[in-house]
Amino acid sequence: MLALDQLQKRARRVWLDQGLEPIGLQDSRHTAATWLDHAGVSPKVASVMMGHQVPQGRYEAAPITLRRYTHVLPGELERARDQLDCFLETREREQDEQILCSKTVATFPSTFPLTI
Repeated sequence: MLALDQLQKRARRVWLDQGLEPIGLQDSRHTAATWLDHAGVSPKVASVMMGHQVPQGRYEAAPITLRRYTHVLPGELERARDQLDCFLETREREQDEQILCSKTVATFPSTFPLTI
C-alpha cells in the first residue's frame, strides 16, 4: 500500500511535470468535482466517480458531493445572469410574436375563400 506522503510526492511531481502549480490532494478532489459539475456530469455519476458512498438506508451521496465538493467558478454568476437575461428576452419576444400572430389571424374575414 502506498503511504499518503508518497502519494502526495508523486502527485506533486506529476503537477510539476505538466507545468502546473501543485495543489493538495483534497484540493484536487474539489477541483475535479467542480469541473464535473460545470461540465454537466450528473451529480450521481460524479459522486460514484469520486468514490462517495453512504451507509445503506441513508441519504444518497450525490447531494453530499454537490454541497461539499463543488464550488462556483469565477465568472459563473455573471454567466448565469446573462443566461437568464437571454432566456427572458427570448421568452418575451416569443410572447410578442404569439400575440402579433393571434391578432393577424383574428383580422381575416370569416368568408375568406379557401383555394386548393
